[in-house]
Amino acid sequence: QNYQLRKQISQLQSSPSPTPTPDPTADWKTYINSKNGYSIKYPPDWQEKSRCYGGRKEDSYICILSPDFIESPGQHPVEEGGLISIGSVDESLGFGQTLSEFCASTVVDKVQNCKEIMIGTLNGFQRSFVYYDFTDVGILEGGKIIFTFRAYYTPDSKDNILDSFNQILSTFKLTQ
Repeated sequence: QNYQLRKQISQLQSSPSPTPTPDPTADWKTYINSKNGYSIKYPPDWQEKSRCYGGRKEDSYICILSPDFIESPGQHPVEEGGLISIGSVDESLGFGQTLSEFCASTVVDKVQNCKEIMIGTLNGFQRSFVYYDFTDVGILEGGKIIFTFRAYYTPDSKDNILDSFNQILSTFKLTQ
């Protein structure tokens, strides 16, 4: 019996322990919004910009620009690369919508797809549009959207920007 016990202990001790998976966002920059109680990480070669894409002085959002971002002079904000905007609750900007409002099509905005996703432990919904090159994510709390994330891209940059968008979303944390 002792022999079998020593043999089992020996096998356990010699078994390789699993190596932890490195955090792909470990060297990323961190943006902290104390006023609205959240933090987000973004790649080190991306840039942070307040009130981008037609923002007003009182708007409560931040934009993260890809390294190859070039602003478009036209209606769409992106000529090359992409940008990700992060907004917090502001009823005047359309935030604070109910889920049915967030996922509903309007005359101007035809929603192609709206699906439930998880952002950490928070419930969210992701929607894409028929006529636009952007994707929205809304974080839901108490039946209303409390934060929105929007990724703008070109047809050529869509896959890369959405990959970064999903990684950035995975770092979102409430700080209050």
